Amino acid sequence: MGYDERMEPRSEGGVPRTQTNPIAQAQAWPLIDPVLGLRVWGSSICHRFPASFDTLSIGSSGCDITLASRFVSQHHATVEHRGSHLLLVDHGKNHTWSGGLPHQVIPLVPGKDVDLGGVKLVAYSARTEELRFGFQRYLGYSENAEREVDAALSAAMRRAHMALLAPAKAGAAALARYAHESGPGRTWPFVVVEERLPTERDRQRALLEDAAFGTLVIRAEHLPRELAFLRSELERDLFQVRLILLAPPETGLDALVGHKLVQNLAIVEVPPLTTRTGDLARIVKETVAHHAAIAGAPSQPLEADDFSKLEALGRKTSHDELDETARRLVSVRLFGVNGASRRLEIEPSTMSRYLRRRGFTIKRGTTGKASR
Repeated sequence: MGYDERMEPRSEGGVPRTQTNPIAQAQAWPLIDPVLGLRVWGSSICHRFPASFDTLSIGSSGCDITLASRFVSQHHATVEHRGSHLLLVDHGKNHTWSGGLPHQVIPLVPGKDVDLGGVKLVAYSARTEELRFGFQRYLGYSENAEREVDAALSAAMRRAHMALLAPAKAGAAALARYAHESGPGRTWPFVVVEERLPTERDRQRALLEDAAFGTLVIRAEHLPRELAFLRSELERDLFQVRLILLAPPETGLDALVGHKLVQNLAIVEVPPLTTRTGDLARIVKETVAHHAAIAGAPSQPLEADDFSKLEALGRKTSHDELDETARRLVSVRLFGVNGASRRLEIEPSTMSRYLRRRGFTIKRGTTGKASR
C-alpha cells in the first residue's frame, strides 16, 4: 500500500498525497508580531489599541473599549503593559474566561481568545489577519462566513483536530493544506491518505509515525470500520499528530469517529466553489499571490491569459483542482518546467501534461521568470 511522501495522487485532479515544501518552510514566520487589538469573534468588529498606552479599560460603559452585553461588568477588565508583556487583567464579578477556564490574568498573544461576559474576543495582529484573509478564500468573504473563518483559524493556530464538512467541489483538501501551513507544525509532515486505511494496528501506527508532529488528512470514505486503535492513539497523542477529517456535510461524526473524539474536533463547513462565482476573480488573484509568496517571488508571475483560464477552470471544477493548478502554474512560470518539477517533486512530463490538459501553454525549454 505504502505512504511514501513523494508519491503522486492517483487522480491528476487531486492534491499530492504529501507535500514537503522547503520553500514554504523557509518563508513561514512564527506569530510573534505585536498584538494590534481585540476583534469580536465571528465578525469584522475590531477594537484597535492606540499606538502607545499603559492601560486600557474594558467594560459595559465609560471605558476605552465598550462591550454591549448585560453580563459584562461596568469596569470588567484592563489591558496592561507590564514590562515586555501585554496582559488582560480581570476585575469583573462574572470573570474572564480562556480555554474553558476562568483567569485573573491572561497574556495577550496573537490568536489568543478570551471571553468577557459572554463576548468572545480574539487578540489579533497583522499576521493573524493575513491568515484570516487566507481562510476567507476558502470559506467566503461575507459576514455569514465569519464564524467558520474564525473557527478554522483558531483550530489551525492551536493545531486542533478538525472536521471539514464539504460537498463535492468545495475545496476541503486545499483548505486542509492551508490550515497546516498556517499554524505551528507547518514544517512537519503533511500526509494526505488517498486510499482506505489498513485495519492492521502496526500499519496504522506506521502511518501515525509518518505524520508525527504534523498533519494527517483522511477522507471519511477511507476510514476503516474499526477505529478503536486509531482513535486511542490520537487521544494518547504520542505522535502529536493533528487529524483533519474530510467528510460530506450530512456525515454523522459521532457514529463515524466516536463522541469523545468529536468533542475535540473543530467542525468547519466549507461551501462549494460553484456557489461563489461572484468571488471567483478575487479567489484566483489571491490564490496566485499566495503560491507566489510561498515560492519567494516578489510579485506574481502570471499573464492576463493565465488568469482568464484559471477563472474559467474555477467555474467548472473544484476549489481543490483550482488551487493545485495555480500552485503548479505559478511554479512553472517562475522556474520553468524542470525547476518547478524539482521544487514540487513532480515528474516534468506529468507537470507539463497536467497544465496542458487544462488549457495552459507550456513551452519546452523555458526557464521561468525567476531564472532569467
